[in-house]
Amino acid sequence: MCTLRYNMKLIASLLTVLTLPLSATEQKTFTSAKYGYKVRLPKTWNVSVSAAGIPVFFNYDPSEALPQGLIPEHGAEIYLIPFANVQPVTGTKNLTDWIQFNNARGRSNIVVKRLSTSRSEREPHDAVEVDSDFERDPQDEVLQRVTDYYFTLRGEKFRLMLVHWKGDQQSAHFRLVLDSVFRSIESR
Repeated sequence: MCTLRYNMKLIASLLTVLTLPLSATEQKTFTSAKYGYKVRLPKTWNVSVSAAGIPVFFNYDPSEALPQGLIPEHGAEIYLIPFANVQPVTGTKNLTDWIQFNNARGRSNIVVKRLSTSRSEREPHDAVEVDSDFERDPQDEVLQRVTDYYFTLRGEKFRLMLVHWKGDQQSAHFRLVLDSVFRSIESR
């Protein structure tokens, strides 16, 4: 019984440490002059920016990158996508339509909920969280897990999207990183 109590205390201590926000020395800042925001992410994560100015934050070495949207085992990617970039392609007019458009393609086990967020124009607000399984390709043996935060910042709409393999042992950690990144977003 004493061992069980000790193990439960150890687990509780580890969970507390895992849920603490990253200190400033454990973070780096990415700033988008084009879209007018800055965001903090773990120092150990890498950043790649597309020609359209969309950043991808990822936790693996760039030399491990795979073709056609595949993520290495135990890898995760976080995209910060401005609605203005995809609106012409999706034909959607608002956040609700954008969410429905994205959930209609290859998604299952979809859970949608509103998030309590700041009302400040400098921070994300009007946020909606969407968790789902995603079949990237019918040939994939394992589904991907996607968590999206759709939100408004300074009147502009964005999607913060975490993608990793479903069932990855680091899923909870990836989610904590996503939450930390989301909470750090602010307009410049």
